[in-house]
Amino acid sequence: MLIEEVQRLRAELKRLEEQCELKNHKIQECQQKIEESWFVAKEEDAKSKAAKEVIKALAVRNQLSGEVPTNLCKEMSLDNEVGVLEQETKMLEQVPGMKLTQETKKPRQACFKVNYKRRKLLASKSYSSTLS
Repeated sequence: MLIEEVQRLRAELKRLEEQCELKNHKIQECQQKIEESWFVAKEEDAKSKAAKEVIKALAVRNQLSGEVPTNLCKEMSLDNEVGVLEQETKMLEQVPGMKLTQETKKPRQACFKVNYKRRKLLASKSYSSTLS
């Protein structure tokens, strides 16, 4: 009778250990999925912030375009790109993991170029005003 009870308890112990092992494996899988999701979320947030930065910079550029010579304004014409960036920002929020297209990268590069030219122009204006 005692031997049967010990065998039953050992079988119960083995079953419980197997269940525990399965649960631990599932926990590890869930932790890995959480880490992957967190990484994707950080990446998407960075993309969204970058797109919003470019949109803000383009809005500032549009406000300052009155101060810039007309030939430079024609070169900086990026109105269509603002719409593309806004659309891509919305898509990034809806579809995590989406890759940025070349259409998104182009306005960003143009924005950096515009900011550089604007700073150069403003610096030359301030330099010429100090000479006067």
